[in-house]
Amino acid sequence: MTPPWRTATAVVLLVVTAMATVAATATAAPRRILVDTDMDTDDLLALLYLLKLNRSEFDLQAVTIDVNAWSDAGHAVNHLYDMLYMMGRDDIPVGVGGDGGISGHGTIHPNVGGYLPLIDQGMTTFGPCRYRQAIPLEGGGRLDVDTNFGIRRGFLPQKRGAHIHYGWWSEIKEPYRLLSKKFYHALLAATITNPNAEFNMFADPFAAYQVFHSGIPITLIPLDATNTIPINEEFFDAFQKHHSTYEAQYCFESLKMARDTWFNDEFYTSYFMWDSFTSGVAISSMRNDYNCQSGNDFAELKYMNITVITSNKPYGIHDGSNPFFNNHATPKFGLQKGGVHSGHVQTGITDSFCLPKGSKKGLCEDGYTKEVSGPEAVQVCVATMAKPNMDKSSPLNREFFKSFLETLNLPENTGRFNITTQFPFYREVLNRPDFTNKSRGKPVIFDMDMSPGDFISLIYLLKAPTELIDLKGILVGGNGWANIASIDIVYDILRMMGRDDIPVGRGNTSALGTQNLGCMYVSAIPQGSGGLLDSDTLYGLARSLPRSPRRYTAENSVKYGAPRDTDHPELRQPLAFEVWQFVKEQLHPNEKITILTSGPLTNLANIVLSDRNANSVIKSVYVVGGHIRDEKNTKGNVFTVPSNTYAEFNMFLDPLAAKTVLDSTLDITLIPLIAQRKASSFHALLKALKHAETPESGFVRHLLSVLHNLQQKHQLYHHMDIFLGELLGAVYLVEGSNVKQSLQLKPVSIVANSTESTDGQTVLDNQSAKLVKVLLDFNTEEYYNRVANSLGDKERSAVISGFAEQRAVWSSPPEYVGRGQPPIDRDKRRTNHSCTDHLLDPSSSCYLSVSAAVYMSPEEKAKRRRRAKMWRTAAVAAAVLLLVAFGAAPTASGGAAGATATRPRRILVDTDMDTDDLFALLYLLKQNRSEFDVKAITINANEWSDAGHAVNHLYDLLHMMGRDDIPVGVGGDGSVSHSGAVLLDGTSTAGGCRYRQAIPARSRLDVDTNFGVRRGFLPQGRRRYRPLRQPTAQRVMADTVSEGPTTVFLFGAHTNLALLLMAHPGLRRNIDRVYVSGGAVRTADPAGNLYTAFDTNPFAEFNIFGDPFAAYQVIHSGIPITMIPLDATNTIPVTEEFVSEFRQHQRTYEAQYSLQSLDQSYYMWDSFAAGVALSSMRNGEFDGGNEFAELEYMNITVITSNKPYGKRDGSNPFFDGRATPKFGLKDGGIHSGHVQTGIRDTFCLIPGSSRGRCQDGYTREVSGPEGVRVRVATRAKPNKDKNSILENEFCDSFLEVLNRPEQTGLFNINTQFPYYRKVLHKPVFRNVSRGKPVIFDMDMSPGDFVSLIYLLKTPKEVIDLKGVLVNGNGWANIASIDIVYDVLHMMGRDDIPVGLGNTTALGIPILGCNNSYAIPHGSGGFIDSDTLYGLARSLPRSPRRYAPGSLDNPERRQPLALEVWQSVRKQLDAGEKITVLTNGPLTNMANISLSDRDASSVIERVYVVGGLIKDGGDENGNVFTVPSNKHAEFNIFLDPLAAKTVLESDMKITLIPLTVQRKAASFKAVLEALEDIQHTHESKFVHELLSLLQELQMKQKLYRHLDIFLGEILGAVYMVEGSGLKPSVQLKPVSVVANTNKSTDGQIVVSKSSPKLIRVLSDFNGEIFSKQLANSLANKTQSAVIGSFEEQKAIWSRPPENSSHGKNKGNLL
Repeated sequence: MTPPWRTATAVVLLVVTAMATVAATATAAPRRILVDTDMDTDDLLALLYLLKLNRSEFDLQAVTIDVNAWSDAGHAVNHLYDMLYMMGRDDIPVGVGGDGGISGHGTIHPNVGGYLPLIDQGMTTFGPCRYRQAIPLEGGGRLDVDTNFGIRRGFLPQKRGAHIHYGWWSEIKEPYRLLSKKFYHALLAATITNPNAEFNMFADPFAAYQVFHSGIPITLIPLDATNTIPINEEFFDAFQKHHSTYEAQYCFESLKMARDTWFNDEFYTSYFMWDSFTSGVAISSMRNDYNCQSGNDFAELKYMNITVITSNKPYGIHDGSNPFFNNHATPKFGLQKGGVHSGHVQTGITDSFCLPKGSKKGLCEDGYTKEVSGPEAVQVCVATMAKPNMDKSSPLNREFFKSFLETLNLPENTGRFNITTQFPFYREVLNRPDFTNKSRGKPVIFDMDMSPGDFISLIYLLKAPTELIDLKGILVGGNGWANIASIDIVYDILRMMGRDDIPVGRGNTSALGTQNLGCMYVSAIPQGSGGLLDSDTLYGLARSLPRSPRRYTAENSVKYGAPRDTDHPELRQPLAFEVWQFVKEQLHPNEKITILTSGPLTNLANIVLSDRNANSVIKSVYVVGGHIRDEKNTKGNVFTVPSNTYAEFNMFLDPLAAKTVLDSTLDITLIPLIAQRKASSFHALLKALKHAETPESGFVRHLLSVLHNLQQKHQLYHHMDIFLGELLGAVYLVEGSNVKQSLQLKPVSIVANSTESTDGQTVLDNQSAKLVKVLLDFNTEEYYNRVANSLGDKERSAVISGFAEQRAVWSSPPEYVGRGQPPIDRDKRRTNHSCTDHLLDPSSSCYLSVSAAVYMSPEEKAKRRRRAKMWRTAAVAAAVLLLVAFGAAPTASGGAAGATATRPRRILVDTDMDTDDLFALLYLLKQNRSEFDVKAITINANEWSDAGHAVNHLYDLLHMMGRDDIPVGVGGDGSVSHSGAVLLDGTSTAGGCRYRQAIPARSRLDVDTNFGVRRGFLPQGRRRYRPLRQPTAQRVMADTVSEGPTTVFLFGAHTNLALLLMAHPGLRRNIDRVYVSGGAVRTADPAGNLYTAFDTNPFAEFNIFGDPFAAYQVIHSGIPITMIPLDATNTIPVTEEFVSEFRQHQRTYEAQYSLQSLDQSYYMWDSFAAGVALSSMRNGEFDGGNEFAELEYMNITVITSNKPYGKRDGSNPFFDGRATPKFGLKDGGIHSGHVQTGIRDTFCLIPGSSRGRCQDGYTREVSGPEGVRVRVATRAKPNKDKNSILENEFCDSFLEVLNRPEQTGLFNINTQFPYYRKVLHKPVFRNVSRGKPVIFDMDMSPGDFVSLIYLLKTPKEVIDLKGVLVNGNGWANIASIDIVYDVLHMMGRDDIPVGLGNTTALGIPILGCNNSYAIPHGSGGFIDSDTLYGLARSLPRSPRRYAPGSLDNPERRQPLALEVWQSVRKQLDAGEKITVLTNGPLTNMANISLSDRDASSVIERVYVVGGLIKDGGDENGNVFTVPSNKHAEFNIFLDPLAAKTVLESDMKITLIPLTVQRKAASFKAVLEALEDIQHTHESKFVHELLSLLQELQMKQKLYRHLDIFLGEILGAVYMVEGSGLKPSVQLKPVSVVANTNKSTDGQIVVSKSSPKLIRVLSDFNGEIFSKQLANSLANKTQSAVIGSFEEQKAIWSRPPENSSHGKNKGNLL
């Protein structure tokens, strides 16, 4: 068993060690320290000790506050500000809170808060107090810490205003040493459930685990050591004699009060030097270079292996206790299912799971810093004991005691003053009004929860004439909108108003019937902005109030249940019930009390239950709260509990108390939410207060203005008006009928059934015998006027306006003080036990003589003492801990193997959607799902397919197979930081095509369209790509793997899986095995299959070459790998015999689709890999067990760079230009060599050889540490059936599986609809005059499609659109040509030919991505353009589509752009010329110009939409992805040589440049114009598209550029309308820069030497443009003949005779 002294839990001291260079210069620069503290009393000692150190050696740079333990944020931050002010250190920034959050899957958002432990943090600052409930709320707990036992406000000075630092955390330029809060006290009340933890670890075990396992060197100063340095009597006596500085005095006063209020007589053996000792040990370690084995002045240290327990065995349970796993398909933060964080998490200090049977010590270990061995162990430097004092003659037995007292009493860096010496004439004055000979109104007690509205109500009541209202007492609740320590603000308000005579009673901090240690109901109040932080500081204004001599104090006496009398028990803070009794005893005969409650009814319920005669002396109770549902079914205001629609906060915060009060015999008037809301107008009240000129009205106006401003500015303050409505209760109590109220009697009951979704709801119960008066209405104008008049009344006004006036008073001699009573001598007050401070009655007699025995029995007092003793003595008891032994948890792979017999094997497929991938997917989808279940598919869009086309292709394939349930992931806009961190979001997905250029763009066209087969065969379902809604590959992967053991099939580059493993390394444990289709190990020369790049790299195979580093990460991940490389797939080609057999066996839709897709010059790559994988999964990974392949183990690695390593030649972004290599790679290591830059990389070429030397992506067989044991398929097995014409066993299986009747396809496009038919719509132009012939050249951006529709709408007499040319090197991939066909089909123009242009820029090899690398692949780029932002599939499907050349159907071949040009030219009438509009790169026009020398003779004019003329101005271009090129425009940049060719040709050019396009790029103007029209199908489509673009632009930064597409429409409109737009045109001599320099390419300059003048559109009338565009689209002539795919489906669903509507007529194919 581990020795007890080593099992004690520890406090951690985190030291972020400096870099070697910093350490070397430590003597020259001070050590920078950051302290994170929870502001407990011992923290103050530590902070002051650190602040006293020589700043040239140790410099405290910043302090952050942890508000998840012993203190509350608002009180803690102001406490710290005052302490730093005393020490003259206002320069130190202080951080607290934060309203960010952590999303459901674990994304940490900026400005994340620390109000809740990590396990309970979400996107809000409200939530449970799972761990914090172990800390008492009242005496000895947070109340005493927040006030420092009342010493804080009696000692510390206060600076004028608030000292707030903004933005200091923006950058950390040097390493910090971080002193984290010590882990102190044993877990007092919770030893019965958890004897293993201590408070600070228990406060957030998962956070502690993250820190320990962060890789940062850790030094712990645990209870092991701090338990050896208790504050003994000798130290205390020495301290009492030596506190010569203000800081020493403050520490001593704090320690003394801690001693005097300790729960038992064992203070000297159970209060330790926790944080201060930690600071001393840390400073000594830092001074002595962190030597753990020796050299520390104050402690013995040694290394231990430690972890932090965050959950309890058995792991992997789902019992509702663990938010990281419960109700998460993917565990939060990517945690491992079944891992150390997946067990039961303690839900509270009375968690039944943790309670042992027959034992006093619990079973739970949450927060236990346990000494362990194995992978969970972290080597930590641990302090084991405090060193004895080397001076044997000293009464101090510890070396640190001497250092602490010496340091705090040093004259250097000392405090400047305390509150009594800050001002030369400081004095404490009590202001009490003289009521002699004055009539007094009805006695009132105000019960408040200290919300902002309550303080305004209090001021209003204090302003009411005493002849009407005699405010006798105030009760404050600690379970409402402020923490109980905010009672001091109440005292300050009373001080301001001169009413220091009114007693204030402290109420309960928990709801009636709930545990004292808990946060039931109050957990619904935000802890951050708009909640407790703001209320506890009264929204930052509390410190502008005058400071009252009265304040909360922990002073107490035995008489009231304390273990002993403190020095000044007369200053004790009275309880709410005591104030009630005091007021009751002051009543005259027959006088009764009126009570106003504005908060939870806890105090009043306790009075009713404790004082049986209370009803007899209560006249009436005004209850502000409750919500009675009206006919409109209006909702309540508990916005933090969405399930509780109809509750109101005051009732919800203590429903049982509310029920107790409302069901009692008290006379109740309810001021419900419906009435409050009528009083909740900031505007009206601020307007009414505009002319009020008293100090209190100024304060109220300032407070309301702050609340109103916050509500308008930030959503976290949306609820501010609920506080405004609370004022109505006070006003109605005072004014009564003057506000012209409307009351009704209603039978009211409160729901109190401990159900969060209904608790606190106010219901009308006709069975209830109790009728309550309910205020329903009042005159709001009268209400606001009376509030303003009262607050502005100069009578009963503030006696001292604020702290600023108080400072002035304290800075002047007493004779100049004209207000209040004679000053009270503070020291005299301290020695005089007469009551001079707290509960003062008008005759100055003290209430405190009243006995508390009337409400606390002797038994109750004894019980309290026993409970108090338990809290402290447990600190020692927790030193000995019990270890519970459990068996080892099963591994993920073992678990999966065991489950095979009963559960299907879960499969995730990552595919690049190449044609062979389709065969593999269909083969997998045909398997029996009880054995093999495809759970998800992700798309690798980094190789053979483009994301937008691939995802819709896959959706259609799954729809055919009836598997719309399978999630599909693609893309993602995350990024990898410079350091290598995988981020969830990024700035752009634009980039080069280093490896992808090995794949011809025309090959991608065939894959994207599946050779044209896809749209001619597959059905179309409802799933489609949608911007910002499409699941990403990473999300789908993480979700799937997290759900259980999963087998991964990789049918493409390894990028997606590598990113998953880098972002969520813990998930690898859930991956049983990875089957890799790819690689080439022992194949003959050439080893690889990069047929486009053998002369540079003959070793790689396409899938691995697609991302060699990703493949390396996967192979070296530690996950078992089976590889099916070219070695095996080269032995299973697609033969003539196989195709022949396939033709005879295609009985299912999936078989037919595969056969139509098949290319005979092919191998069975991915389908064979799928077969081998399934056979291995079915039969096991052993020799000879696979049905389809021979396999053996080999030692493999993936080559990612080329020797010599360590070379920096600009080819390797992991190293080049970096002081620290990305991903922490080793400089000079295997990844540090030359990385192939492309398929024509000169480094890789060998002169005179057709085989290059580069090996990037080579799956090489190696020995040594780089070798990974991989199971490799070496060849396909022959067919066992010797009579079969098929050579291989798998070929038989493939055809048999695809033709099975089970799991078969549902239909294809022909059979999906009963009356499917292909119809071409061609207009008849007989006897119709035709306008000018036009060719539209487009790159298929969204603006181009709007332009195309606009041109098709233009009257044929004006524009005769003869042809469309599409570019493949612009904003869409070339396969998007099918969308052009669909738009033409919609508009009934299937007669217009469409020509396919080049996919690369002019003068660029066809294998490359030249300047198109500047277009994003993801959001706002190709994925959106290729799907027309998700709307392409709403268009009708055209019978026409892209199809490559075919021997069977040569007539269906897709024509090229030049062929369409020639066709249009041939059709020209004599003298007729063509007008060309280009919206995209000028590649097609340049090719026409260069190929057809006479082209210019038949071209009337070319309208070029593009370019930015650099003409001396500062206007920037729009190539936002190339920041170095400030003045280029995309269309010209994408092919600068083509632009130069066209603009400098002899063609007549009109340029529509970016400057004028921007004037047309107003979504608002165009959409407003479109909203004023009678829509056609096409105008609806354009409106939907533009609305979507605008919405995306506003929502997401990746779409910020979308207005550039809107500007492109101008070209079409100007070409048609001409002078109708009132244009301004200039002639300019321009030239295009085309020098292959990305920083200048595509820029257009005005060149006087240029002989060519072009017309440049410089201005137009924007209003006419928008209206003309809208009117044209709305024109019913030349409108769509078929509006959408939905209309098309309806036509295909009914017989032809029912679809004879004219516009659906066409030519049946």
